[in-house]
Amino acid sequence: AGLDARAGIEIPGSHRGEGGHAVILACLASVAGVVVAAVPAWCPGIHVYNLMGLLFIGIHKSGNEAGLSQFLLPFVAGLIVGYVVFSTLPSVLLSAPDESAMFTVMPAQRYVLDGRGLDAVLLTGGGTLAGAVVVVTVMGWLGPRMLPVVRRVLDPHMHWILWCAVAFMLMSEWPKETGLMQGGLR
Repeated sequence: AGLDARAGIEIPGSHRGEGGHAVILACLASVAGVVVAAVPAWCPGIHVYNLMGLLFIGIHKSGNEAGLSQFLLPFVAGLIVGYVVFSTLPSVLLSAPDESAMFTVMPAQRYVLDGRGLDAVLLTGGGTLAGAVVVVTVMGWLGPRMLPVVRRVLDPHMHWILWCAVAFMLMSEWPKETGLMQGGLR
């Protein structure tokens, strides 16, 4: 098997020109994950993480962890992405809040309350598609060049960046408006 010199990772089949087949099969596994995720996304009460748990139990019981390992990650990534995209329709149109929950309403649900639910679904789908195009084109081209530099810069500072994010979330969300004191940053 070939070896990626930058990362020191062995790439199965890369020395015989079989790496292209593995990439195609990984892409097919991710597309299969997206298609499979459509079912739990449109069925209430079924979550994709329950499906992944059953998948992992089934793979473990079959004893074929090694044979499926290179296709499991793209399939699971496809499951998660497909669930997020396909669950937009039921989450926007079927969980419309009433007027009493106006302060906790997401922007797409505000559209539903205004009678523009289909616009909300189309805007969310268009935003998802635009984001996917940006990630694939920009990060596919710039990612290998820029991410090592970004990581080298951020690694020594990651602890305080994460603590600042946690502190901001706590300060802005707690305590809620209970009549005792005002919540959030003022």
